[in-house]
Amino acid sequence: MIYEDGGTDKAWAAAGPRPGIPDSTRLYVAYNYGLQYSDDLGDSWSAIKNLASGVGFLPRIGPGGELYISYWDGWSGIKMQRSLDGGATISAPVTIGTFMDGWDTGDAVQIPGDFRIPSIGSIAVDPGDGTLYAVYHDTTSTVGNEHNVDIYFTRSTDQGDTWSTPRVINGDSDTPRDQFFPWIEVDASGRLHLLFLDTRNTTQLDTDSSAFIDAYYATSDDGGDSWTEFRLTPSSFDSAVTGPGGGQFIGDYLGLGIGENCIYPVYPSTQNGINQIFSHEIVSAGAALFTDGFESGTADAWSFATP
Repeated sequence: MIYEDGGTDKAWAAAGPRPGIPDSTRLYVAYNYGLQYSDDLGDSWSAIKNLASGVGFLPRIGPGGELYISYWDGWSGIKMQRSLDGGATISAPVTIGTFMDGWDTGDAVQIPGDFRIPSIGSIAVDPGDGTLYAVYHDTTSTVGNEHNVDIYFTRSTDQGDTWSTPRVINGDSDTPRDQFFPWIEVDASGRLHLLFLDTRNTTQLDTDSSAFIDAYYATSDDGGDSWTEFRLTPSSFDSAVTGPGGGQFIGDYLGLGIGENCIYPVYPSTQNGINQIFSHEIVSAGAALFTDGFESGTADAWSFATP
């Protein structure tokens, strides 16, 4: 047990070397109460180290044991704190991206449906050169009364001191359809992998009582300069299917697992009439392309497991 309390929320973990000790393993857990770490595979844990006020603390570890923790400040943007000494000291927050629109944990007005869409971002670290990448969703523009929510991408090459100007990277970026809940990973070769939810395939209004949603996977071989997208869901799923606690609920974030040659996206869907979790196995295949009939782009990846 790391910590027991009824108010703990959104705990994420990361494991990697301690700074200056490449053969060591330190396990970090970050959550709304702070940061803790273990050097004995979880048998014992450090005292809680305070973090800034926010939601969705996501720890990532750089190739030299650098610790980066991204989080949503609860309203105006995505921020990050850093430790270069294994969590002994934590830096002041650095802003990764500032929202054009205000978001809170209960927001449901920017897109169709009646489920919450907290703007929890995601960061990843290149295990080779240490480049940091970040993604988050935000309103790009409004057309009439319709919000256009897109995926923003930015990167840092100086351990998070400065970040590139955030830019929209999803397709369908110039229409009032919505992309949200992004999750990013970097594999050992430096290739970027992105997962997000998307309403582009159905014409809808923000005031509609439900949303028809798809899961999309995208990949980049040039550090995020260009992306190729795949549609993962065979058909759009309906958010109106009752969630676990009653009412509409499709979670607060997605996830990606990265192996040596395989990528495993994990996302919610109601395509079978109930709330379920789905995954695929996407296998790197060099310059060749093999598809299972659901993808809408071309890339050197092969998704062979149906959802």
